[in-house]
Amino acid sequence: MSKNLTDNEKVVETALRNLPIKMESIGRTVSYGSWLNTFLCSAEAELHYPCRSRVSR
Repeated sequence: MSKNLTDNEKVVETALRNLPIKMESIGRTVSYGSWLNTFLCSAEAELHYPCRSRVSR
């Protein structure tokens, strides 16, 4: 995981830098008791991990 974070350092830094601003906006929206509908249009993840053994079937 640390290699992935290091390889994508600029993306991670940008996301962390923008997070407080986004959370403040969301907090203001829901603090008045209104409903907040959110939709996840897409998500993408790529996981790399060492495979130590293979299982034959």
